[in-house]
Amino acid sequence: TLAVTNPERVAGAVMASNLSPVADEVSKLDQIGRDAARKLPVKDFLLSRQFQEKEPEKVFLFFQVGSINLTGPGKATPSTNSVHNSIRVAQIRAAINAGVHITFIQGTADVMMHPPAYDLLRELLPEANVKMVDGAPHSDYWENPERFNSVIDEILSEVYPPQ
Repeated sequence: TLAVTNPERVAGAVMASNLSPVADEVSKLDQIGRDAARKLPVKDFLLSRQFQEKEPEKVFLFFQVGSINLTGPGKATPSTNSVHNSIRVAQIRAAINAGVHITFIQGTADVMMHPPAYDLLRELLPEANVKMVDGAPHSDYWENPERFNSVIDEILSEVYPPQ
């Protein structure tokens, strides 16, 4: 939100595996992928099956970290995504035109991904950087931090080219 409301204070923004803030037609298509994923157990849309089988300790830790949001015995913190569908494509374009580098990262193995949403995003917002990471699941930052960080490093080198 800061990138579109105060672009002078932001060099760039990266949205990883998440189009939920984007409004307009993109959000309607993105919701199709989210609705499909909701039919799966939480662990199966957040983490790949392969990772669950190979790294049970890291799966346990992933959910322990996620449980920090619990406020009482078994009670999740009531949370609402205050930015869900709140940022119009025109606002993102204005931020880019003001000098903010905007990148959307999406893994091709993310079960929440609905490819038409990203196709439309590219069509409506060709000024944005849209990176598809081959084989990356939803929580690639957790499952494969080396790959995820290399994508972030690539983005940073575009925003801050070596002198």
